[in-house]
Amino acid sequence: MTDQVAFGDLNGDHVDDAAVVFEDDGGGSGAWAELAVVFNESGKPVNVSTVDLGDRTRVESIAITSGRIIVELVAHGERDPMCCPSLRLRRTYGLVNERLVQESSVSR
Repeated sequence: MTDQVAFGDLNGDHVDDAAVVFEDDGGGSGAWAELAVVFNESGKPVNVSTVDLGDRTRVESIAITSGRIIVELVAHGERDPMCCPSLRLRRTYGLVNERLVQESSVSR
């Protein structure tokens, strides 16, 4: 788990849930970033949905606003070598039937 965590209500129950960024290096040269939604169900954390953010993607910030997750990150551009992502993006994610769905992705 990284230190990228945001809290806010994601399922409309007026209780703070969490959006968390994990990294998985798998022992090779890659380092995959993942975004996970964790609901607060009666005080117990329940992982509801996870999406892949990409290999060697750098997450700069994460926030929950109006039930949406906003992730600012640096991903690989079309011509970037694997070592050096340079494409700065702001992605918005929402939940549809308790599944994370990317709603938008814009350059920043």
